[in-house]
Formats: sequence, structure tokens, C-alpha cells
Amino acid sequence: MKRRTWHPDELQQELDQNGRIDRVSFDERTLVGIDFSGKTLYGCSFSGTVLRECTFTETVLSLCFFDFAELDRITFEHSRIRSSTISCATLKGCRFFDATLMHVSFNGSLIRDSVIQSSDLLACRFVNASLRDVVIADCNVKGSDFRDSERMNVRYSQCNLSEASGIRGSRVRSLF
Repeated sequence: MKRRTWHPDELQQELDQNGRIDRVSFDERTLVGIDFSGKTLYGCSFSGTVLRECTFTETVLSLCFFDFAELDRITFEHSRIRSSTISCATLKGCRFFDATLMHVSFNGSLIRDSVIQSSDLLACRFVNASLRDVVIADCNVKGSDFRDSERMNVRYSQCNLSEASGIRGSRVRSLF
């Protein structure tokens, strides 16, 4: 099945008309360079979607689904993500800065070459996830679960790890 590609000039006009986007399916699409900044997305699905160089600045995502999605160079800055899933997804070159993620599942995802900085990862799940070349700096990971995750070249700096589970698991390699 061929994916429909959404380009900024086409989809951006639609997004600019609405501050809140409810229950829209972006499943199995390719989204390139889309700016979701300042939007509230509720119940939206991005399952199997390829997102490239999209921006989520000051965006609120609640009950959104990114299962089996590919996120390439996505920026989440000053955003809030709640009760959402990014499971079995691939995240490459993504940046989370001053973001709040609460009850977000990254179970089974591959996260690589990414930075999570000055953010709250509250009760997030990374069970069976693979983190490679990831920097987690100045973050609160209270209640997050990293059990059975593989972490290669993951750097934790100035983080509250005290209530996270699985951080010191047996599959940690080259932890700085």
C-alpha cells in the first residue's frame, strides 16, 4: 500500500485553521516538515506514520498514538505529552527540551542519537526499549520504568533517578 505524503504547504494550511485537533488519524502517512507548534492534539493517531523534521513546540498531546511510527529529527520543545504511546517506534535524532512527558509508553521502541534535556519523564515506560547514543540531562525520571531495556552509550547527567526502576539493569553498556 502506497503512503500518502503530506507536505507543509498542503497540511499546514489545515493545521493553521484549528488550534485543537481531535481524533484525527494520520496513520500510515508520511509527514515532512510539518509544524504542530501551539496546537492541542487529543486522541490523534500516527500509527505506522513516518514523521521527518516536524516541530512540536508548545504543543499538548493527550491520548495520542505513535505505535510503529518512525520519528526522524523531531523536536518537542516546551511541550506536554500525556497518556500517549510511542511503542515499537523508531526515534532517530529527536530532541525533547523542557518537555513534560507523563504516562507515556516507549515500550519496545528504538531511540538513538537523541537528546532529552531539562524535561520531566514522569511514570514513563521504556520496557524492552533500546536506547543508543542518547543523552538524558537535567531530567526528572520519577516513577519511570526502564526494566529489560538495552542502553548503549546513554549518558545521564544531573538527573533524578532515585525512583526510576531498571536504570541499573544488567544490559547497560558504556554508561557514562
